[in-house]
Amino acid sequence: FKYRGRVYSECTYDHTNNGQPWCAYSTHYDGTARYGQWYDCDTSTCHITEEPCHTVSGPDSGNTCKFPFIFNGEWYNSCATWNWNDQHYGKRWCSTETDSNRWHVRGQGKYGFCGTSRACLD
Repeated sequence: FKYRGRVYSECTYDHTNNGQPWCAYSTHYDGTARYGQWYDCDTSTCHITEEPCHTVSGPDSGNTCKFPFIFNGEWYNSCATWNWNDQHYGKRWCSTETDSNRWHVRGQGKYGFCGTSRACLD
């Protein structure tokens, strides 16, 4: 199936809103996923080769990072460095929600601080 310009042949963590992998069960004639016609995959029965980057703290802790994302006009394919002078300075963070053009959704707490898995650091 296709979703947001990418082609998938198995369940994906991309753009999940609950941290679980999902798959489309119905598509348009061109293979694009029909809105709302997807389900969470059972990882005990579905093999998923994709390794997601999960946030471990922050306002959207536990969700998956949405790569690539754009923030302040710059593209990120992995976690970005937090550059604000506060208690999080120097930590790695990512967007957990992007719009249809891949821009980070601001002002709604849709970010978190990254874990140390390879998927977060690539």
